[in-house]
Amino acid sequence: MPSSALNPADEEVFSSLLPRQSRARLLWLLGGCAALVLAMLALVMFSDADPPDVSDLAFTPRQVPDEANFYLAALRWAAPVRRERIFTNDLYATYGKTSGDPGTVAYSYSGEWEEALARGCGWTPALCEKLRPQLVPLAEAFLPLANMTEAGPVDDDAVPGSWRFYQGASLLPLAAFLEYAEGHRAEALAILTAELRAAQLLMDGGLPLVGYWSGTHFYRVAANACAGLASRADADATFVRAMLQAVAALPVGRDSYEESLLQEAAVQLPKFRKSPEDAFDHILKGQPLPDIVRMSFRIPMCYKRNLTAGGYAAQVRAASSVREATLGDIRTTLPEGGYYPFSSLRDFHPYNLNGRYLLNQTGTGLRHVAQARLLHFSRQSALRAFLAARLYEREHGELPASLDVLVPDYLPEVPFDYIDRQPIRYDRELRAVWSLGLRGLVTPPAMPGKNEAYSNVVVYRFAPLEPAAGDAAQDAQDIAPAPLPAR
Repeated sequence: MPSSALNPADEEVFSSLLPRQSRARLLWLLGGCAALVLAMLALVMFSDADPPDVSDLAFTPRQVPDEANFYLAALRWAAPVRRERIFTNDLYATYGKTSGDPGTVAYSYSGEWEEALARGCGWTPALCEKLRPQLVPLAEAFLPLANMTEAGPVDDDAVPGSWRFYQGASLLPLAAFLEYAEGHRAEALAILTAELRAAQLLMDGGLPLVGYWSGTHFYRVAANACAGLASRADADATFVRAMLQAVAALPVGRDSYEESLLQEAAVQLPKFRKSPEDAFDHILKGQPLPDIVRMSFRIPMCYKRNLTAGGYAAQVRAASSVREATLGDIRTTLPEGGYYPFSSLRDFHPYNLNGRYLLNQTGTGLRHVAQARLLHFSRQSALRAFLAARLYEREHGELPASLDVLVPDYLPEVPFDYIDRQPIRYDRELRAVWSLGLRGLVTPPAMPGKNEAYSNVVVYRFAPLEPAAGDAAQDAQDIAPAPLPAR
């Protein structure tokens, strides 16, 4: 008998001291410890894996002198912004009909009252007098920045508190509404035009994605404010025409999403390579790691440095590969444990961020495909058509029955983003709908736990250039205005 074995007498004593249930728990504990040791060994092996090959993602960022860099100047402009010093508790108590949390740091508006102000509601003379000392100087300091012509990457540590950039962008439309309420229409238009121009500088600058997305935020709030002003009953034809001309005069530029993606990779990959195991604990906050991975908007939240770098590189390649897709299904390729490389905001507003963003992703790579030669993209297209329709309404007393009515007196052509002769369509109230001339556009529901304001566009199917005669009925169905999703 081995020396470790128990004789019957000892076993009887041992059994009396350790009940059978306790012995089972002990065995489970020993097994769990063994499994934990094996898991730790596996993690060490993974962490020692060879670094991924990212030579195809090599990128040299464009260099812009500090004195000419709009992004740096705008970050410095926004750094002292403190929303809570403008929309104070006292201001809410006096003017706000709904509660808000002005002390909360928000990317957009902190309460329902501020959102109402951003739609042009509630601008009384007393409120204008109260807010003018804060909002108007902020806008006046921003106006000359929009005359700059370049934007380039900025060191993360160059401007502390750069997250205030979103707050500054959201305050500019409020300054425009204030000027309009006081009868200063030219000043209001100048503020919004400057913000639209700033949006293009940010989206054209090849910035890391945080800068690119700042540009989309600038565009969203400014375009929404333009549409709001043009829809006011007291906005006459002269004012709406001036706004339409200002928007039409903006340069189209060249969107740099792909360059921004590579710039982001150049910034993030070195960080992932040297990230310790607990690097993202402050982000996870006890949430299951797989959920964070699935919900990640921009970067995968993984632990081990080489696996993280490899997964991130795979997703950068997946996002870039969409530009090289051929006609037919265009799919985002999800690496193991990955996320959708791009999301589309489900905002149904005149500027149609969905359609603009969709074409942003696919336009460049598809231009070499012969069957897609009619693919077009114009950044201000939806906003221009909205303003033209409002101008038509001012002069004729009703909205146009179709967009064709606007050509040529109000627009040189129907300037909508469109694919194979089929424009992104709007209903009579000019809200966006999803009949893009794309058969079978698949928009899956939001992922569990994800903000319902977002969804992911996965598949686009392009209509044929020359549809067969038998497709006429289907074509008529495709281009008919679709019902608006419930809000």
